Amino acid sequence: MHIRIIHIVLGKGNPNRQNGVNKVVNSIANCQAENGIDTTLWGISFSQEHNYPERKYKTVLFKDHAHKFTIDESLYKAIDQLKGSNVVIHIHGAFIPQFYKIAKRLKKHNIPYVYTPHGAYNLKALQKSKWSKYVYIKLFESFIVNNAKAIQLLGFSEKKGTLRYFKKANITIIPNGQNLNIDFYNVPNHTKLHLGFLGRIDIETKGLDILLTALSKFKTSNNVQLHIIGSGGEMQDLQKIITEKQLEDLVILEGAKFDKDKFNTLNNLDVLCLTSRNEGLPGAVLEAASVGTPVLISKETNLETYVTNHQAGWVLKENTPAEIEESLLKIMDIKKENQLRGYKKNALKMIENDFEWNKIINLLHQVYTAS
Repeated sequence: MHIRIIHIVLGKGNPNRQNGVNKVVNSIANCQAENGIDTTLWGISFSQEHNYPERKYKTVLFKDHAHKFTIDESLYKAIDQLKGSNVVIHIHGAFIPQFYKIAKRLKKHNIPYVYTPHGAYNLKALQKSKWSKYVYIKLFESFIVNNAKAIQLLGFSEKKGTLRYFKKANITIIPNGQNLNIDFYNVPNHTKLHLGFLGRIDIETKGLDILLTALSKFKTSNNVQLHIIGSGGEMQDLQKIITEKQLEDLVILEGAKFDKDKFNTLNNLDVLCLTSRNEGLPGAVLEAASVGTPVLISKETNLETYVTNHQAGWVLKENTPAEIEESLLKIMDIKKENQLRGYKKNALKMIENDFEWNKIINLLHQVYTAS
């Protein structure tokens, strides 16, 4: 059945930004276009400049406004023109006032839409600014969820929060995808244990404080280096922690990296560490695994089952400095015994078996076309 898919996102779907939602939407839309699906992205942005890489799908930009409940008239007209056509809208992101107004217009014309909150419905995420979110859910967010064709969750940790706050949600769990980057695959040859972090500098959410505390204990008897790939956010606070824990010689702040620079840096790591307190489904872990870099993760990443099943890394029993330190000691022994190669191959296998984008696109298409 021929169907048109329109993705709606706050932004432009630019993968060269530290915005996970936009990266994912760009990947989905590109893969759909490659598979012959009529795919368009509608981006809501203050800037109308086409400052993003070349893409295989159509892009239409609509003007954002300072008042978040204001929708540009051109966007309303574009929705009105879809009435009666064979189209499914896919909205990405949660607690965004513009999406409430868009959902109401779609409902008015009986235009079906799928809604992906991208991790925002984790119980831990919902506890942040709990009461203001509770009010917003009652007044606005519940309308979007209750009228959606389906709610796509990325992992099971989101399901508890979704069911607690949205009783009528039609839930489907489909993870983000990632294609192999085998061209970057290599076995690093260095004596130090090279650890890495990739993502936005959000200390609390990403558990960077836990990781650095573990590193400060682990450093005394081990030859280790931590590469932090990212910029902005709470960088000044992060630098303060690094100084307080006397880790200046062990931590390298790589800054933000994209495309080949990013994958080359990931490939040069022995292990990517993501000790997050709260996640949807982190693309950083998948990107690392796509070049054959195994991972050390918390259960909160929603990737425990995948990593464990494929032996593509290590999952912390508890997300604590002591547990991280113990895991790093094990990893150091594995490195000394030259046994990391097996974990690297398993990481590639995990991506190929569970996250290849064509497989994810097929799952999404089943949701789009379900009656």
